Amino acid sequence: MTGEDLKSEHVSPSVLFLAAISTLLLKVMCADGVVSEDEKRHFQTTLKQVIPSEGDLRRLAQSMVSRVNKQKLYNDPHTLQILTSTFSQSEKLLLISFGYQMSSIDGTMHVKELKELNKIGSYLNLNPDYLDVLEHTFKGESVRNRTALNKVRRLLDPSQFYDLEPIFKKAASLIEDRFPQPEEEPAEVLTAEKGGNAYLKLAQLKKIKTQTSIQGYHYFQILQSLCDEKVIPEELLETTRNLFNKLSDSHFRISVIGSFSVGKSTLLNALLGSKVQPVAAIPCTGVLSILRYSQHPRVICHYKDGTTEEIPFEAYQDKVKIAESQSETEANRNQALVNSSLEYVVFQTPDLEFCKHGAEIVDSPGLNEHPEREKVTQQLIKETDAIIFMISAQQSLTATERELFEQIRNPLNLIDDADIQPAKNIFVVVNYMDLLDNDDDDDDYDSEGNTSAVKKRIKDFCFHEQPARISGDNRVHYLSARKALTAKLKNKDNQYLQDFNQFIQSLEDFLIDDRGGIQLENFSSSFNSLMKSALAKIQNYQTLQQSNLKNIEQEKKLIWDKMGEAAACQVRFDEFVFELYDEVVDLAAESFEEWDAGLYERVVVKSEQWISEHQWLLSRDKLMADYIRQFEADLSDETKTWVKQDLIEKVINPKLEELDSFIAKELELVKEKFKQHRSGEEDYAESWVFSSVSPLKTDDDSGGGLNLGMVGLGLVMIPGLFFGPFLATIAGIIGAGMAGFGAAGVFDIDGRIRRKLIEEGMKQFQNSEDDRLHKVGEAIRSEFTQRIDEFSEVIKNTLSVYENDIERLIKLNSQSKEQHTSEMEWLNQQRERLQEIQQEINQILSV
Repeated sequence: MTGEDLKSEHVSPSVLFLAAISTLLLKVMCADGVVSEDEKRHFQTTLKQVIPSEGDLRRLAQSMVSRVNKQKLYNDPHTLQILTSTFSQSEKLLLISFGYQMSSIDGTMHVKELKELNKIGSYLNLNPDYLDVLEHTFKGESVRNRTALNKVRRLLDPSQFYDLEPIFKKAASLIEDRFPQPEEEPAEVLTAEKGGNAYLKLAQLKKIKTQTSIQGYHYFQILQSLCDEKVIPEELLETTRNLFNKLSDSHFRISVIGSFSVGKSTLLNALLGSKVQPVAAIPCTGVLSILRYSQHPRVICHYKDGTTEEIPFEAYQDKVKIAESQSETEANRNQALVNSSLEYVVFQTPDLEFCKHGAEIVDSPGLNEHPEREKVTQQLIKETDAIIFMISAQQSLTATERELFEQIRNPLNLIDDADIQPAKNIFVVVNYMDLLDNDDDDDDYDSEGNTSAVKKRIKDFCFHEQPARISGDNRVHYLSARKALTAKLKNKDNQYLQDFNQFIQSLEDFLIDDRGGIQLENFSSSFNSLMKSALAKIQNYQTLQQSNLKNIEQEKKLIWDKMGEAAACQVRFDEFVFELYDEVVDLAAESFEEWDAGLYERVVVKSEQWISEHQWLLSRDKLMADYIRQFEADLSDETKTWVKQDLIEKVINPKLEELDSFIAKELELVKEKFKQHRSGEEDYAESWVFSSVSPLKTDDDSGGGLNLGMVGLGLVMIPGLFFGPFLATIAGIIGAGMAGFGAAGVFDIDGRIRRKLIEEGMKQFQNSEDDRLHKVGEAIRSEFTQRIDEFSEVIKNTLSVYENDIERLIKLNSQSKEQHTSEMEWLNQQRERLQEIQQEINQILSV
């Protein structure tokens, strides 16, 4: 089908789905013997919407479509059977839905097309009732079989495709918009116990996004037809499509962070209303869990080697908890976490009503002494909308918790304290408030006494100490997750449950009013800006078509000249940036060597400050664990200091400033030429062609100041060698070295241990020098790549507009007067329809 000799690793699920949907659509198009222009246009639009803009799939699609059509492979029923042999029922149903959509594109479903679709459904072993639902749905008719309708809706729910490759997720989002809403759930989901009106807010936001996506579907069809006629460039279509995709794919991410045994799992169980997350008196949750809503329970394990595995729902607790034998001591827990092959587990359940309308919750293992705490913390706060920071009322704000909190606000400690802004998106939850009460059996709080001191300490830490750490209303909550869960399970309304519901209400209000509002506002601004560009292109096209034919050759020559100037600009940029990059890499290597040369001596000096309550003869492993942890911390601090003070401030930033200055000058030249070419038009250049240098955004990036960027380099340079196997190895080496000591030697044993640990630890660290230098190069390359891509995107957009104008002039030269008049009328119709859709979208967003 591709005409290429593909290797087995190249035949991914995305390639199979692409091959299957191409074959299916061509079969439906050819079933009645007539392929209409609407069907051709819809075929192209569907593939462009489904296939990711990055990667080789688009190139592969062209080859597939050509060969499937030429060899008529769509006539062989075994083709689809083979391609879909590994597909689930949901994936097969998703695939054939596009066939029914294609059949309905011209307003009627031809009998021959329906007959072929029924045959295909039979080949795919799909329930005939499901096919009947699809037929009636795409005919615009009501479906009487409500049971089958609800089953189809559940099978096509986007959550079924959440952990698959992007092509499935995008396809599911397109089909979802074409179906009636599922039947209403029982009214009990909107009781005070489950969030009341706040859940209605989340539902309303999702409805707005869905309605906008439906209008976007019609919007794309018009833009695609304009693109096919060379009225607008392909790049403008892609930019608009990406904007809509980002809105429809967006969801809220909430991360739960805290030390071991502060009640994170119990809080999530209270949210679920059932005992799902493992809870015990000893720390037991040992892996990241991502909780999502789905109408069907599913558990998908993601391993560190990149593989996935779906396990029975009942096996979830055993999968994520640390074995009891390994959770008794901190050292054992650390080794269990390091040795685990799991990266994270996705847990989907219909009980999580809170997440039904576009949210997910990330539950972390305890981070107080996690061996990879910084790495896990970065993973948690990446693209997080809200953070729930949990502490225990019995031991509130320990030194470790304070350190963890600051790490969330200021990852890797690379921002000066004076420059850190109070976080708007952190919610502090103080758990176990019931244990401060005098009477543990009393369901009502004792508002006096022990709780006042705890509350004062928390408020001082969050708001009164300078600089303030948190801003916003209702950001601190005092709960008993255990009591709230018990009240839910017993359907008993008390103060604990009311406090819990107030916390959930505050969290949802923040997501809707702050994050969701900014999301829609940014989308609206970007959409209207791109719409203005599209309308300007239509107007420009009409103006150009009406220009004097005698000027066509002269116009073409002027455009070719400007294209040459833009291309020359790209050549100059390439030469400059690659020379500058090589210079930065050389300077970084010199800086690293200088830093590395004195590293051993600096660590030896710092080791004099190491402390431990354990002794070699009585608690060797615990003593070693304490020293190894302090060795790792010192090494980490040294690395971060070099990254911040030397690599970033002295090497990278000055060169990036030099690059940015060069880019600004070159872009100014390109803009000036472009504006001369576009003189008399609206400010089209600023709204789209040059948008990559001021990217259109649909997310708020100011909420928590958590964009790590370059700063993560300090962490990835620390190899994960200091727990688990390393502990046993170095303890053995030191143990052998200590054997046979006389009485005098015992007095210096502590110093010998430290020196030997540093010696062996530095060997391990320096053995990975090539890997560390490689990571430095990758980090530098990443900073340069962003700027290279932005600049190249501007040049590509500029050349695209010029090429479009050349093609217009060629087309104008070959048109008759009648064709010209007809085309002008068609363009006016498209403009009016676009303006109608714009008005409808703006009305939806204004709700």
